[in-house]
Amino acid sequence: MSQTVGTGTRRRGLWYMDQEVQPDLVCAATMEDKEKQAMIHHCRMGHVSSHKMGRIFPDVMCGIGKGKLTCDACEYAKHTRASYVSKGLRSISLFMLIHSDVWTSPVVSMNGKKYFATFIDCYSRMTWIYLMRHKDEVFSCFQNFHALVKNQFQVQVKVLRTDNGTEYV
Repeated sequence: MSQTVGTGTRRRGLWYMDQEVQPDLVCAATMEDKEKQAMIHHCRMGHVSSHKMGRIFPDVMCGIGKGKLTCDACEYAKHTRASYVSKGLRSISLFMLIHSDVWTSPVVSMNGKKYFATFIDCYSRMTWIYLMRHKDEVFSCFQNFHALVKNQFQVQVKVLRTDNGTEYV
């Protein structure tokens, strides 16, 4: 489609149109660019709806119908997944449920400790970390943690949840 839309003359580095351009020809030529521009704005604004896009960028959205803009990310986000059954064991008070795990550090500390045990209270999300030289020290770390809870908070740890690692056996 090699049709002349208009002619112009160059003055001081700028092109000036010699005649009035027919709006329907310009609209047809720029509609695809408008849709691309609208999609760029849609993505940059966090995938907002076309209604909000029309309010934010009325000049860009003018003439673009609702069905014209299709975003793959928005389509995938609308898909739903089946809900899962909750295990039901959530803490309702301090130290009712403690999550614990033993981790290996990639770097040995200055005093030679390579492992650490974490104890996380499910209710308050407070976390205690104990550094260890060997994994078999985890039981003494738990004894220290249990004594701290008893002395500082005057309560007993009711449930200790682990990942069934051999370091707790």
